[in-house]
Amino acid sequence: MKKKITLGLLCFVFLSNNVTMSYQLSNTLLRALDGVPPAFDGITLFQIGQMIEKIRSMLYGTFDPKTKTRTGLYIFHGKKHTIHELAKLEKEFTKDTQSQRELQTILREIKKEFIDSTKEFMSRVKDYKPLVLNLMQESCKLNNIPNHPMLNWANTQTGQEEASFQKQVTTFSEAVFFFDGLCLFLRDLFQSTPRGQQQMRALRAELEAKARGGLLH
Repeated sequence: MKKKITLGLLCFVFLSNNVTMSYQLSNTLLRALDGVPPAFDGITLFQIGQMIEKIRSMLYGTFDPKTKTRTGLYIFHGKKHTIHELAKLEKEFTKDTQSQRELQTILREIKKEFIDSTKEFMSRVKDYKPLVLNLMQESCKLNNIPNHPMLNWANTQTGQEEASFQKQVTTFSEAVFFFDGLCLFLRDLFQSTPRGQQQMRALRAELEAKARGGLLH
């Protein structure tokens, strides 16, 4: 629980400091559901923050504030790598059958990691799936990625998202493109829900107060 809460607080800081990189989504239904549980209330935005930080760690590695550097999460040939680095290595070792098998094993682990990390969010917004798809389409247009594969991922029957994702992401390069686009959408969604943000701030204050009181040890 402590790790999950700490991650959520870090996500909130990241999102709060990077709103200038986001677009404001204009969907009227989103404005109506902003702050309404279980659609886009503080808990949902908390989960969005967790997803963004999780995906960024997968793509760029974990950040060490002391050294100001990031370290990849995935070991290949005895060294830790980010997904971005693995995408380059995937091309470098194209003709190395053993290395390709090792890379595919890592990719399967990454895809499972992503699927597991999104289950709570997907379950929370499952009744709003048509709206989420509409919001994704708007975000993709604003970010100049109108045919992004996450649209196909979202435009599936409930329960079929995992199969769609597995089909679309078969290389590290595809994983980079998919995850980068998804982060853009999640940032746009966060920025477009001010009432939900207020609720998340209240949740943040409550969690910080408990942390100061030593209740998270």
